[in-house]
Amino acid sequence: MLLLLLALGLAAATAAPPSPIVPALRLPDLPPPPEGGMIMPTDVAIGRAGRIYVVDSGNQRVLVYGTDGALLSTFGSSGAAAATLVAPVGIATAADGSVFVADRAARRVQIFDADGTFLHTLVTRVGMLEIAPVDVAVDPAGERVYVTATAPYNRVLVYGKQGRIERIWGIPGNNPGEFRYPATLAVAPTNEIYIVDVFNTRVQVLDRRGKYLVAVGSWGVTPGQFFRPKGVALRGDGSVLVSDSYLGVIQLFNEDTRLRGVIGHGGEFARFDTPAGLAVDGRNRLYVAEMLANKVSVLQLEP
Repeated sequence: MLLLLLALGLAAATAAPPSPIVPALRLPDLPPPPEGGMIMPTDVAIGRAGRIYVVDSGNQRVLVYGTDGALLSTFGSSGAAAATLVAPVGIATAADGSVFVADRAARRVQIFDADGTFLHTLVTRVGMLEIAPVDVAVDPAGERVYVTATAPYNRVLVYGKQGRIERIWGIPGNNPGEFRYPATLAVAPTNEIYIVDVFNTRVQVLDRRGKYLVAVGSWGVTPGQFFRPKGVALRGDGSVLVSDSYLGVIQLFNEDTRLRGVIGHGGEFARFDTPAGLAVDGRNRLYVAEMLANKVSVLQLEP
């Protein structure tokens, strides 16, 4: 039944798309490392000097690429000690160049410098409850760190400059400001926080105090809707990109949450294999972590 629903929805959307295609030029994928390849990449972040950081989750490490797409280095290895990783998922960078990795199975967020040297750890624990973080984001001033905690906790942890939890946002539910599997995060230059609320099939936007502002998308299989939203990224003009891991597409919404279109090329929707984390660099290049394809694809977006 699910496959039939997806087939019908995608067939209808492809035959007569009710929204324009947002054209993008496919560029070469990021090259996999010579040792171990790339296995189940889950997220991408753009760091200082345009470096590209990829969570190579299946290999329990982070890959670092230059602006030309060449692999510069890797850091992390399998283990539970400091500087090692256990099923990492999300990644973010701060203005000072530091790199934050949501180390899900180890129930912590590890922080490295721009070159991958371990700095310190954020403990994801509320009372006696250990939280498995999925993603992490840092505000533009580097004063707050946001961490998503999925089921059964279904909340967002807000850390202050001292590395302690200052606030906890949300409760399990489907009302505004409530979550069912909050996952990927993005923070706007104006400090609004975009949170992919996976099982509620929407992206919720909160202000820096945690107040609900608006939601992007709704349940469905046609443009403007999501079946399983997974990644979110913001462009310089305030528009929002959202990946759908089941439908295999990426949609672009205006800052006011109206659908602008579906990323495509050659007059058709671009298809991705389980697209997850997204990132956009200063050259308007979109990086897509395709988990089951074991690669990060690169597209040049139009201004």
